[in-house]
Amino acid sequence: MRALQRLHVALYAAILLIAANIIFLQLVTLPWARKVQDLGQLQKEREERIAAEKKAFDDLSTRRKDLDDTLGDVSEFFDHMLVGEKDGYDRVRRALGKLADETGTSINSIGYSLEAKGPRQLQSMSLSFSVTGSYDQIRQFLHGIERSSVFLCVDSVDLTSGGTEQDQVALNLRLATLFKKAS
Repeated sequence: MRALQRLHVALYAAILLIAANIIFLQLVTLPWARKVQDLGQLQKEREERIAAEKKAFDDLSTRRKDLDDTLGDVSEFFDHMLVGEKDGYDRVRRALGKLADETGTSINSIGYSLEAKGPRQLQSMSLSFSVTGSYDQIRQFLHGIERSSVFLCVDSVDLTSGGTEQDQVALNLRLATLFKKAS
C-alpha cells in the first residue's frame, strides 16, 4: 500500500509539475505570441502601404509620360505648324488664294486683326472675308481650310445671301490662326 501511496504522490507531483510548466510557458510565451501577432499585423499594414505607394508611383509615372508626350506635341506644333509673324500673313493669304483657285470659289476682301497671346510670344490673327461659290465648292473650300498645312481655325460661318448666279452661295467666314511673334 505504501508503494501505491508513493506512486500517487509521484503521479500528483508530476501532474503538478506539468501544470506548472504549462502555466509558466503560457506566461512566458503569451507576450511573445502577442508580439508576433502584432508584428504580423504591422507587416500586413506595411505591405498594403507599399502597394498603395507603388500604385501611386505608377499612376504618377503614367501621368508624367502623358505630360511628356503632350509637351512634345505642343513643342512640335509650336516649332513646325506655326510660322513667324513676318511671313505668316502672306502665307495664310497665299494658302487661301490657292484653296479658292482649287475649289473654284471667289474670296472678297480679307480683313484681319492681330493680338498678342500667352506667355510663349504668340500672335493671334483673326481673318474675316466672304467667299462665294456653289454649295459643293463652298463645302470643298471649308474642308480644305480644315486640312490646310497652315494652322487655321474656323471661328464663325454666316450665310449672307445667294451669289450673283442662282446656284451660288455667299458666306462670311471668320478664321483664326497663331503666329510665332518675332523676337
